[in-house]
This record gives sequence, structure tokens and C-alpha cells, in this order.
Amino acid sequence: GKLNSSILLLLLLPAVELLKHFYATRAFQLDSTARMELSGSVNAPTGRMHTSKTAGRFQLKELFHSIVLLATTVLFYAFICTVLGATVQEYEETISLALTMTTLTIFPILLLIGQAKTYSFLLSESVVLLSPCTNSYFNYLKNNSIGVLLGAWAASVVAPLDWDRPWQIYPIPNYVGCIVGQFGMSVYNLLSMIYSRFYDDRHTKIV
Repeated sequence: GKLNSSILLLLLLPAVELLKHFYATRAFQLDSTARMELSGSVNAPTGRMHTSKTAGRFQLKELFHSIVLLATTVLFYAFICTVLGATVQEYEETISLALTMTTLTIFPILLLIGQAKTYSFLLSESVVLLSPCTNSYFNYLKNNSIGVLLGAWAASVVAPLDWDRPWQIYPIPNYVGCIVGQFGMSVYNLLSMIYSRFYDDRHTKIV
């Protein structure tokens, strides 16, 4: 099916997001452990010594819940695509698009704050990052997710047009919309940061 033609994209995007995460973590020294406040309580060390066996169990549990979260997100996106008009017969294409959207939205956030805080963010948006730099990057990822979803939705407008072009076939426009939406929101984030710094510098000089 058409899903086979999307394998390269589905392999490339997670690799790109992993590289972006590791680069941002090293370049901006993002703290990946005790870095956030949740519902008014700050994470702090418990003072208990964790053996390697206990740490291994924790990592396996974290991995399992992360996989469950990603799989649930894929099913949710696939359901939304079906509700918005994707046919049941095109389930392979829909799953492929849902995987792409998950990779560009939830996956980067999951890498940054872990599965427990990602659940909290999705259910209540109660995650508060203590590090200003990490918080800025978190906001960047949230904005990118919005751009991906808007891009995927907006790209659907070309599907019903009678141009009979190969790139109109579902879900190719939506793939392009996801990537363009993420890029556009990245540009918006960059311009917002430049404007914010320019405004702050100008305000400081005036004061």
C-alpha cells in the first residue's frame, strides 16, 4: 500500500527529532531531571539510594508508559482524521499520517519532560518548568505542535480540487502541511524572540 512509500519519512522524522533534542539539551544545558514544578510542588530528591536494578525497572516502566502514550496519541490522531473525512479503506494512509503528527507533536515533548509530565500537560497543562531556558524551549515545542496540527488541517483544502495531480493524493498534502506548519511556527518563534529581545533592550535604554 501507500504506507510503504512513507517508511523513509517515518524513519527520518524521529531521527531528526532525536538529534534536535540532544543538540538542544547539550547546547542550552536543559535539565532533564529536577526541572519542573507540578501543581505547586517542586520536584526534589527523595534522599533514597537507588540500586541499578531499581533504576533499570524504573527505566523499563518509563519506556513502557512512553510507548503506550505514543500509541494512544497515534490512535487519537487517526480517529480525528477519520472523523474529518478520511475513509476507513485508507486506514494505512491514516495511520501513517497519525504517526507523522505524533512524531512532530508529542514525541519531542515526551523527550523533554518525560511521560508522567507529558500526561499531566495533556490532561491539565499544569506543568511549570523551573529553568527559564527549558521553559522557553518547552513553549517552542508547544507552538510547533500547534503549527503541525494547523498545517495538517489546512493542507486538506487541496484534496477535493479537480487538478488531478499526484501530490493531491491523501495524505501527501497533509504530510507537507505538517512540515510546513512546523517550519512556519519555528520562524514565528524566532521572530517573536528577536522582537522580545529588541523590545526589552529598547525599554531598558529608555528607562
